[in-house]
Amino acid sequence: MLGLQPTVQLSHAAAAAPDAFNTAQHGPGLEIGKDKLSLRYVGDGRHDNDVGSIQGNRAVPTQQLLYYFELTVVDQGELGRIAIGFSDKSFKLTRQPGWESGSYGYHGDDGRKFHHSEKGEEYGPKYSTGDTVGACLHFGRQEVFFTKNGTRLKTAFRNVRPQQMYPTVGLHSKNEQVVVNFGASPFRFDLEGLLADEREQQAAAVQRMSVAATDVHQIVRGYLLFHGYGATLAAFDAAAGAEGIAQPMCEGDEADPMSATLATRQAVRGAIMSGQLVPAMELLRQHCPALLGGSAVADEVQLHMSCQQYIELIREARIMDAMQFAQSVLAGLKPGAARRDSQLKV
Repeated sequence: MLGLQPTVQLSHAAAAAPDAFNTAQHGPGLEIGKDKLSLRYVGDGRHDNDVGSIQGNRAVPTQQLLYYFELTVVDQGELGRIAIGFSDKSFKLTRQPGWESGSYGYHGDDGRKFHHSEKGEEYGPKYSTGDTVGACLHFGRQEVFFTKNGTRLKTAFRNVRPQQMYPTVGLHSKNEQVVVNFGASPFRFDLEGLLADEREQQAAAVQRMSVAATDVHQIVRGYLLFHGYGATLAAFDAAAGAEGIAQPMCEGDEADPMSATLATRQAVRGAIMSGQLVPAMELLRQHCPALLGGSAVADEVQLHMSCQQYIELIREARIMDAMQFAQSVLAGLKPGAARRDSQLKV
């Protein structure tokens, strides 16, 4: 697992990061260690299509600020044609990262960077036996940069589209040998320092922003209004009665649908939270009939409300009522069952 994932995670449900190579698929001439982290090239390396490339066992998680991994060159072999980078799922594993359109690479034999090109461009220093190089995919900036022996090199690629990418290594001359670190041990590069700098820059940018008091008020009251916190909204508006701040519209004002439906939304929310699904459904039929029939959105509302009603019957130990409800109501929700099953699993 990426050692620093918790500090850069942007989502509570972030996907697992790569922690080994995908040994089921790789280019020719590769010997893969039992640890699934060490590689050795034993092929001929005579042709452009006999590169031994391999990807990580999982795609890079996109729910975090950045992703980083390193490799150490144990032996540069005959020619040192070693490459590190990223590639998409369709990448040909008989090619070096960077040679194909969906890949980015930094090569050790010439220090050049590659993207959809076999010629590449001048970039950084060469690397060989004993060197540690790293590759970083920065989602926040949509950039790729590389490191050598703990030093960050300049940005290699910009405007990198967010997509499913895999950490990738390529070997292409006899006896090349590398070991990869996906984060199980400390990196040579100071990734924590980089993240600290990123946080400071973001905090400074926020501090430089000027937001009018009226805008802050409207942002907060918009949140309270949307979620139906009527009492809190009234208290907030009363406490923030500074001159020049717009007061809330009267409930029922047709020019403001959110205010007009506040009482109904409060009542529906309260009924759902207390497990009273039948009264909640009745309120929706009376005040928002469009939500219960005639559209894809209505189908979703009907599905989730019905499932919740079934759950409440089970909680109340009304087993016979639950079975009757399932037969009379849930059974009628069969159209699109496969899609709904997948939603419920999520």
